Amino acid sequence: MKLGLTPTPCYKNLVLVGGGHAHVHVLKMWGMQPLPGVQLTLITRDLSTPYSGMLPGFIAGHYSEDDCHIDLTRLANFAGARLVHSEACGLDISQRHVLCRDDRPPLPYDILSLDIGSSPSTSLLDDPLDASTMGITPVKPIDGLSARWNVLLERVRQWPAEGPPLRLLVVGGGAAGVELALAMQFRLGQEMDGGGERVKVSLLTKGTTVLPSHPAKAQEIFIRIFKERGIDLHTQAEAASVKEDPSSPSSQPSSTPAPFARLNVLHTKDGRSFPYHECVWCTEGQAAPWLMKTGLTLDEKGFLAVNRHLQSVSDPYVFAAGDVSSMLEHPRPKAGVFAVRAGPPLLRNLKNALRGATLATYTPQDLPSMDPSTSLSSPPFSLSALSSFFTPSHPPNPSEPGSPPGEAATSVHSHTMRCGGCGSKVGASILSRVLSRIKQSHSCNEDILLGMGDDAAVFRPPPPPLLQIQTLDFFRIFFPRFDPYVFGQIAANHALSDCHAMNARPRTALAQAVVPLAASEKLTEGLLLQLLAGAVQVLNAAGCTLVGGHTSEGTELSLGFAITGEAHPSQLLYKKGILPISSHLKNDEEETEESEDRKRRRLDGMTWMNPGRSLSLASSPSTSFAPVPTFSLLLTKALGTGTIMAAAGQGQGNAKWEAGAVASMLQSNAKAADILWREGGAIAATDVTGFGVLGHLTEMIRGDNGMVGEDNLLTTAGTGQEGGVRARLILSSLPALPGAEDCLAKGITSSLAPANQHHARHLLRNVPTVAHSNTSCVRQHSKYPLLFDPQTAGGLLACVPVDKVGITLHALQAAGYEAACVIGKVWNDEKTDVHIELVID
Repeated sequence: MKLGLTPTPCYKNLVLVGGGHAHVHVLKMWGMQPLPGVQLTLITRDLSTPYSGMLPGFIAGHYSEDDCHIDLTRLANFAGARLVHSEACGLDISQRHVLCRDDRPPLPYDILSLDIGSSPSTSLLDDPLDASTMGITPVKPIDGLSARWNVLLERVRQWPAEGPPLRLLVVGGGAAGVELALAMQFRLGQEMDGGGERVKVSLLTKGTTVLPSHPAKAQEIFIRIFKERGIDLHTQAEAASVKEDPSSPSSQPSSTPAPFARLNVLHTKDGRSFPYHECVWCTEGQAAPWLMKTGLTLDEKGFLAVNRHLQSVSDPYVFAAGDVSSMLEHPRPKAGVFAVRAGPPLLRNLKNALRGATLATYTPQDLPSMDPSTSLSSPPFSLSALSSFFTPSHPPNPSEPGSPPGEAATSVHSHTMRCGGCGSKVGASILSRVLSRIKQSHSCNEDILLGMGDDAAVFRPPPPPLLQIQTLDFFRIFFPRFDPYVFGQIAANHALSDCHAMNARPRTALAQAVVPLAASEKLTEGLLLQLLAGAVQVLNAAGCTLVGGHTSEGTELSLGFAITGEAHPSQLLYKKGILPISSHLKNDEEETEESEDRKRRRLDGMTWMNPGRSLSLASSPSTSFAPVPTFSLLLTKALGTGTIMAAAGQGQGNAKWEAGAVASMLQSNAKAADILWREGGAIAATDVTGFGVLGHLTEMIRGDNGMVGEDNLLTTAGTGQEGGVRARLILSSLPALPGAEDCLAKGITSSLAPANQHHARHLLRNVPTVAHSNTSCVRQHSKYPLLFDPQTAGGLLACVPVDKVGITLHALQAAGYEAACVIGKVWNDEKTDVHIELVID
């Protein structure tokens, strides 16, 4: 009988660096036939990758930006690949590590594949730095060109009719330069008043003709097309430098919009000069500079030298395809058509290398003759070939023939029984190595006497009158492909938010980590290192020291923290500070007397208090229960992380939506809490997390400590006072993350959302009767489901005096909380029990 955990453990780590065309095919086919026991990881700078063959069509206006981009988050989800949103900047081939530009630890690999492309070389300029400051945009990376192109189109639409012609310069006479010159002239001619006559396009090439690697017939045809369309072709024009034209301001009308308020000039080595407003650089590609430091064998131009197996000629554990590679036995131009065809043989050899099997031989296709009918002069390309390229055509089949060889196979099959109890702990040697590599900050641990390494942490208690704060949070990773480093950051930020919400300073943290079973210590160590390194980076920034914890095996990657903090009693922000009587703390005798004093002053109608804060409620003692809104409800972050991450996990998300949600979850609430206290005079606050904004609001206005339920709905229970607190939420004011409403409209909700809605319904007043003037029902409003959406590392919900709202919002938005806004009001009402009103606007 098998006992305990029985997942298939991972024994190898296959890492793909870059989301190029060949890797797109690898991911698609891996999702259809994965290799058991292998963890697939994709490291990519961009979450969506462009299909280069469609770029001219995008420029010409035939395709939208989304049409010609492949969403790598969805593709990685299908492939079961862990996605690391970062840019590689080096390799340590002796340790088999990938180095990334962010502050994360190196990522280990057993087999590595590179498909990071190339970028146009500006080395032919005397000063290459001019390229980034003088209106020059390289064609690669394509996302940079597409972003610049959108800006250019907006400027062109504002180009004054009396202004000079727009001068566009394309440098590079290959296929990319030729097609882009034609596409840009076509599109800009449509956008500008006066048509093509207002656009002057010139193409420069250092060669004697265009398309040097194509047949002479194709060259003749395109030279003729250039003449017919009025595109100036300048051959043997090798760029030397770019300068600003000093005479341009006086030669152009002052109404000419930026970035065309001046001309720049490109000078060639033979002395010619070409003025331009915008320049696109399409010259021969250059390799990533960091390849020079890897110790791998490169060709004479700096590209990775590979053999007929797409394997590095100097390192059998490294493979490459696409522009980054150079096949010494079969050299080919840098073109997407070769990268696409390299996908299938690359996948075969990556799997063979993991199995220890013989590698297959690959010979790239010859360059076909150029058929002018396939150029931009023909109708738009068909999307059918591209869509079938990365969309699964049949269900995944995990039972691909072949299994891990030799020792690895034995390791996989020997892990059929895993123990519980302390037998499930991660090995001491792994843990020791991980902790030794974490960049722990020691600037905040003056009071810590014993930290990691002993049975328990020992630290001095805060000196009087400071109070000690404790909180705990723990949850599992969003979905298997999610980056463990970023997950560690989010888990720590989420745990710290409880301290921030109370305006407390976090001091120490204990971690609880669960890592999935792996047959290789190297895989377990690498995963745990990424997880804790991300968390410690956030803890360090918050002045919080990790002093210990516990790690164990499990079925899913999970992480949580117990946070200990401190705060002055007069500066605490209570969740229930909104209530007429703030009797939430178990106080000593002095504090009790102070609370009684606050109670007396409130009953006299002078103040509505939370400890340490005295705020005027009414102009006269006779108005102790004002029937008008008294405090504004402020929310510091947009809502929607629950539904967006649920959609991402189901493969129905969007790379931009997911990136926005992750950025929100990574934003600390520390500055927001300080602003709410110091600038806003907040009387109550809480962080919006799993119970959603409505669930956490109900916690704020209830007198008991329970969640919203069927019974005991009076906030004033046990206070000796009649009446309660009323709140009004404005649906149209709820800030939503990009994509949140789209996901909710599709019926995609987090698994906790239905429970949130069920519990909250008891306090919802006038739903569904409160309606907008157009008679649409509140329940049908697109933002209604946001009330119940569980948030991870959500923003702060605070009660702020109305006269402090303006200065508070200004300070929050200046501090980076761009979505901060007022979402409703709260007030005290002696005639009603607790309830929440929903209105549309």
